[in-house]
Amino acid sequence: MLIMDDPDAPGGRFTHWLIYNLDTGARGLPEGVEKIERPANGAGGIQGKNDFGDSGYGSPCPPAGNAHHYDFALIYLDALIELESGASKDEMVNAVKGHELGRSSFTATYQR
Repeated sequence: MLIMDDPDAPGGRFTHWLIYNLDTGARGLPEGVEKIERPANGAGGIQGKNDFGDSGYGSPCPPAGNAHHYDFALIYLDALIELESGASKDEMVNAVKGHELGRSSFTATYQR
């Protein structure tokens, strides 16, 4: 499961991307993953609803000024997530309780 969000957003933490149930053999995500609930290209998976209200990746567009931080968390699970496509971040986080094996994370910055 991959979560990307912006903790510096004016209204509080803003989620830009949620994707879960990726193929276990995937070694990355291709450029330009389709912005639909079940993309056909690349690593498979199901995309949840970002805070724009859309499925798939929503690109950063911070206000001019200070850089925003973008947190990426890749969470390793011992089971598939049992959710319908278009799930929210809260639904995903609740569904994985007790199934997390580990995680990797990094933070990037972007400024306009």
